[in-house]
Amino acid sequence: MAEDARAAARQNRRDQTRSRLADAAVDCFSLTGYVATSIEDITAAAGTTRATFYRHFRSKADVLMEVLRHLDEEYEPVYLALFELAERPSRERISRWLDDTLRVWERTRVASAAVTEAALLDDTVRERQQTSFERDIELLAAALQKGGRWTEPQAKVRAALLFGQLQQMFLRWSSHGWDLDRDETAVVLARMWSAALDLD
Repeated sequence: MAEDARAAARQNRRDQTRSRLADAAVDCFSLTGYVATSIEDITAAAGTTRATFYRHFRSKADVLMEVLRHLDEEYEPVYLALFELAERPSRERISRWLDDTLRVWERTRVASAAVTEAALLDDTVRERQQTSFERDIELLAAALQKGGRWTEPQAKVRAALLFGQLQQMFLRWSSHGWDLDRDETAVVLARMWSAALDLD
């Protein structure tokens, strides 16, 4: 029993160190950019050593995969709500969902901007990001089809266009912030989603 407790404590310390390194990496990427940030910058910000970094991660891209995992956890409830909404869409539910999504964007902006920059420069990060995007399209298409209003090809087109539109807005926002009016953006997105889902 005592050995189990010690093993759990060790694992907890490892998890905390790993999270501290990932958080420090995001901070460094936001200050100096993905390319200019060194492993030494990350370890100094985390208060650890280079050896500690390499016990947890192989590279900057690897630590970014951990950041992506954290972002996936942040977005999971939002996407689960979307897949449920897709079976019985309404203008009101779409507006609420989009507002919730924009709030998550705002909460995760620094990490998201770091991932966006890294994806432009690193094939591994870009492929992981694209795989996630394609998975979300497939899940949304399946939920739309399950609602019984569209065939598989019709549902897939709607899912790809809706996520594509949202992704482009996200990429713009993660680079520029709210240089467009946030409330008006939410209203227009809701109208576009409602039209694509034949709610008008």
